Amino acid sequence: MKKVLIIRNGSLGDLILTLPVFQTFRKNGYKITVAGRRDYVEFLKKLNCIDSFLPLDGTIFLELFSPEIKIDIDFLKGFDFILSYTHQNEIFSKNLKKIADCRKIVFHPIQNDKLNMHITDYLISPIKKFFSEIETVPYIQINNKNEEYFLIHPGSGSKYKNWPVENFLTVFRHFSKNNKVLILLGEGEENQIHFWKRNVAIEDLIILPNFDKLIEIFQNTRIYLGNDSGITHLAGAFGIKTFAIFGPTSPLIWGPRGKIVKIIFKQVGCNPCIKEKRKYCEKRKCLEEIIPEEVIEKIDQ
Repeated sequence: MKKVLIIRNGSLGDLILTLPVFQTFRKNGYKITVAGRRDYVEFLKKLNCIDSFLPLDGTIFLELFSPEIKIDIDFLKGFDFILSYTHQNEIFSKNLKKIADCRKIVFHPIQNDKLNMHITDYLISPIKKFFSEIETVPYIQINNKNEEYFLIHPGSGSKYKNWPVENFLTVFRHFSKNNKVLILLGEGEENQIHFWKRNVAIEDLIILPNFDKLIEIFQNTRIYLGNDSGITHLAGAFGIKTFAIFGPTSPLIWGPRGKIVKIIFKQVGCNPCIKEKRKYCEKRKCLEEIIPEEVIEKIDQ
């Protein structure tokens, strides 16, 4: 079987958005190795999305960041295809090209603020010429046990992308009358823990779960509501009915793809905006104009 190495640094959401690239290689008969952040690529290996992983933040790649390579990195010579989402003029890329005994090596750098298409379409564009069968929607098979939960994740990797927690609480109170609603709080939501402990029962909170616990939760989730976050992309890839609230970021570029995904977005004239501008935005009109009643109605439908 042919082997491909895909070098993709980034967050959990970045890797979920890259899943169709992995799926395309697998469909075309490749064994997939992904180099990325240790926790996330190990998680994808556990979900059978890839065949093996290499920690990009480990010592194994350290030599490639040096201006002068002093050792022979043999593990790079066993791949039939290398796809690296780095710029070919970086030291890392130059070293990679120098020592990788590979017939096909492609560099495809990502400049977030210059994208004019969905990020997944951009990520997959350099390999279209090699394959006739292309995947564009991420999908992860999980064993759905009992779809009993309505899961709310009120955070993200940036506080500037978050719908107000008070609005999430309104949605929680509405649906918890007839549903088992859980609030999921990860590492990025540690500042929200006291708010949720004051307003919901402790048994309705899931705080800082590990990846095994996260999979177990999703196996029992029927509906998911969240912001533009990696967990939201994961929910969409799992095939769960996913409602994603977008404000300052563009859903046309960063929106989760999945079998059942609904984007909730309101154009207010200044959004989407660049990352630097979000830090100085006081009103966050793009998020505050999305009212809880509107979200409740869309989910009820």
